[in-house]
Amino acid sequence: MPRKYDIHLPLLALLPLLAIFVSLQLCCGYVGEEDVDRETRSRRIAVIGGGVGGTFVSRYLVDYDNSCHIESLTLFDPTFRSHVDGAVNQEDVNKVSTLQGGRVSTKILNDGTAVELGASILYSGNKLVSDMVDADPDLIRTYPEPKAFGVWDGEDFTINSNRKTARSFSIRLAYRYNFDIFRMNQAVEKAIDSFDKIYGLLENPSSFYPLSADEIWDAVGLLSIARMNFEKYLDSIDLGKDDFFAKILSNFGFGVLRKELITSANLSNYNQKNSELNGLCGLVSFVPASKGVYRVEGGNYKIPLSAWKQSILKRKSRCIGKKEPSIEHISRQVTSVIFNRNGEIELRSLDELLGVFDIGKSGKTCVELYLIDDLINCIPALFPLAPSTVVILAAPLQQCQITFEEQLKTDDELVLHPLQFNGFLKGVNDEAIAPSSVKRKYKQTVTTVIANAELQESRFNSTFRWPPNTVYFTEGGAEKEMMTTIRHIKDGIYKLFSPDVLPMETLQRAFGSDVQVIETKVWGGPNGGAYPSFGGGGEACVAPPFLIHRSDQSALYYINGIEAAVASVEISAIGAMTVAKLVSKRLGLIHTEDVTPDASKEEL
Repeated sequence: MPRKYDIHLPLLALLPLLAIFVSLQLCCGYVGEEDVDRETRSRRIAVIGGGVGGTFVSRYLVDYDNSCHIESLTLFDPTFRSHVDGAVNQEDVNKVSTLQGGRVSTKILNDGTAVELGASILYSGNKLVSDMVDADPDLIRTYPEPKAFGVWDGEDFTINSNRKTARSFSIRLAYRYNFDIFRMNQAVEKAIDSFDKIYGLLENPSSFYPLSADEIWDAVGLLSIARMNFEKYLDSIDLGKDDFFAKILSNFGFGVLRKELITSANLSNYNQKNSELNGLCGLVSFVPASKGVYRVEGGNYKIPLSAWKQSILKRKSRCIGKKEPSIEHISRQVTSVIFNRNGEIELRSLDELLGVFDIGKSGKTCVELYLIDDLINCIPALFPLAPSTVVILAAPLQQCQITFEEQLKTDDELVLHPLQFNGFLKGVNDEAIAPSSVKRKYKQTVTTVIANAELQESRFNSTFRWPPNTVYFTEGGAEKEMMTTIRHIKDGIYKLFSPDVLPMETLQRAFGSDVQVIETKVWGGPNGGAYPSFGGGGEACVAPPFLIHRSDQSALYYINGIEAAVASVEISAIGAMTVAKLVSKRLGLIHTEDVTPDASKEEL
């Protein structure tokens, strides 16, 4: 139902201004974007979400703003932790919002041990995240030693690296999975070679302004596998199936790679079966195995904090001697985004107005904090100079708990209607049709940290002379144990991934009667989950545009649309860099014309 929006400004008070506006229009014509000096144009940006996407896009925007033209950059996140002075509140470290915040979260134990609740390891080949880490001398990489692992199928460990030395285990893997393991490694390496081309495209300011993630995948030759069902992709590279012949060969110690290792990796990383994924997403699960991995000492949660800190420090050092720039974090949850009749974007938290993002003739902005029932004590701009107001959404549309509305005039009232995202317009009648990827609920994953725990030999039908450090599960094993991953942290401490909150009796069967739960993290709570539901490829993986709505003056960009086909920390960073580049061009921070890239499109 439309919502009424009272008009508080007396119309008589505006008549003199309206008269001036009309006279200027008659004598001078409309003042449009091309008529405005780039040096005098004011720019204001709001970012909703303080995870990797939101903090990285802030840093990249500062990088593009060489002349300090951005007037203000505001980050909205209800639980984001300020880290500028190195002071970290312990309570804040352990509390992260997944509605409008990051999916990188760390639990700090009483003895200082950092337990990653979200992204546990970082791939060394991920350029953007690694560059951000290396740019901060306070962030120290630590390289975990390879640990033993096993794959549990519900009846037995199909493989267990503790049974042999590292060298003999590699031989055993090669024997069990024969040529399939080499085929999979070749496919992953080929995908990495294509993926790495993205960085060159994005870092070239004179070209490549993709409208959606699909244009990125297409430019580097990955679009076809991003749309292909993962099981069909495995068929296309002749990976063995779990068929009649596989059952016969199992009597001789042979296994099915896709049923065991590949399935367990995808259940651990995405809580989704092979058939529920697309080819690109399925391959990404195996990328860390190809090169080194690391984590940040003290917790990966420091990465988005560092990106925001770098944004502040770089902006202040660059703008010395110029007008003091505004860059701030507001610890509030945005509940509504409104495109109003004045060409502004209003951000509200429940009934409180957090800010009006507009631009006026003098370049000064009209920003007020007030309640709906209060009088507006500043006059909105009558002279729109350029499309210079930008709001960037760095949280999933389907779980951010934000209403998007536009203000329409009916009779003497302004009424709020649901926003018709014009970035989704398609078809003969310009009907707004959003891809299904922005509608499907995210897949839930629960992280549980337990203490006083010991893996029970009786439960796993095995004598643990050297128990595995990590236990992965096939489909059958996951269904039986209600878990997708068990990871040993230190004596008595384990971290578990599961589709749902684990009952105490399940924990006691697997870890003994003395087990205690010290942390349960339900990602996204009742409103969402940890990862997109990828829908098995095809139309389900079609990405929305990065620019999802715009008016003459304002624009709404969407970073998380890049997750339609694959999700990871690095993917969020790529989405952030892409949106920063698009916004910077819109605001005149990049002065070159769009050029179609001559990217290699070799398909896998």
